[in-house]
Amino acid sequence: MYDVKPDQVGWTVYNAETDQSPVLDGATLTELEYEAADVLACLLNRRVYGPRQKPLSRWSLMPFMDRRESGTRHPPRGRFIFASVPH
Repeated sequence: MYDVKPDQVGWTVYNAETDQSPVLDGATLTELEYEAADVLACLLNRRVYGPRQKPLSRWSLMPFMDRRESGTRHPPRGRFIFASVPH
């Protein structure tokens, strides 16, 4: 995993496992501004570990059943209850 740490002039991107700075196109990633070092560390982490899988929502995609059918399960406040309408 890549991270950033301060050096004598600016910030250094380093590998947290080996404590060495990576080399990109022949240049070591040292003496950088913080924003540049942070972006480079994030990009290197994505390249090595892949993008993080984030859930789209913490709520289930299944609609809540009517309270009478679901027993004691109640939807969170501020959410809609989708109940089927008899035909």
